[in-house]
Amino acid sequence: MNENFKFIISGSKGWLSHHFAYKVNNLGYSIFEIENKNMWEEAQLFASKDSKKTILIHNAFESPHSNQSTNSDTYKSKLDENFVIVENLINNVHLDAIFYPSTGRVYEQNRGKSEIFDIYADQKLFEEEQLKSFVKKYDFSLIIPRIFSLIGPNNFFNSKSSFQSLISETAIRKNLKIRSNTNNLHSISIMDNLIILTLSILLNRKKNELFQFDVVDNDVTLIYFSELIFQKLNLDLKNLDYNIDPKLNRKEYVGSQTEYLKLMQKYVKNPFTLENYLSFILNNQLQPSELPQFKHL
Repeated sequence: MNENFKFIISGSKGWLSHHFAYKVNNLGYSIFEIENKNMWEEAQLFASKDSKKTILIHNAFESPHSNQSTNSDTYKSKLDENFVIVENLINNVHLDAIFYPSTGRVYEQNRGKSEIFDIYADQKLFEEEQLKSFVKKYDFSLIIPRIFSLIGPNNFFNSKSSFQSLISETAIRKNLKIRSNTNNLHSISIMDNLIILTLSILLNRKKNELFQFDVVDNDVTLIYFSELIFQKLNLDLKNLDYNIDPKLNRKEYVGSQTEYLKLMQKYVKNPFTLENYLSFILNNQLQPSELPQFKHL
């Protein structure tokens, strides 16, 4: 691994950023964590202070909520203001690479949940395109994973991921009531696989390039996933309560696995499967040899 790197991680109070920082810190790289808007100027100083190459893990983004009372125009203005701050960093210091997590909501078939969610999707798509236009201009690598239903360790969990909520609720209450009346199909994005893949790409690459892919480890239905959680926790399925209406069409929130699988095969040794990942995050049952590892290219 190249030791001539340092990392800026935005949105450091968030779920994904917390686990990114944990992995990067374990590799021995220096990190500057951005907790709020007032820290971006200090991040510029961190990037400029020595000759090490700076990688930006840009997870900070004001996510929408279904019950969000914020005016749509106000929400859009906040998103635009936040991206200007990122553009200023790109303009003022040389970044060697940027990780920018996007969303499966950018696809047309996944829109229409609410006006706020569509603004969120539009902004993600806009920022994807802006960052891609900067790749050649500023000479950096760019990783854009489009995340669907993200699952990860329960500690430091403050995500709105519906499938992660199923894990957390079942682990705490030892029972689960599924509120949906359709057995929806989702693409599951395994957090640790994504982090290991990202770091392996960033630390192994020989040139600057663009990587864009859907993060799809498995496509699973709501009921299958819930039953798997119960199995891993040795719970009685009679405590799993649902009322699926077979007359209703299920919703599908899914992506394409093709590019992701190619990258995983190239860059990650022994990636998590859905089953052993649930064992890992619920029971910590795996041995070190069973955990995902970098491939040294």
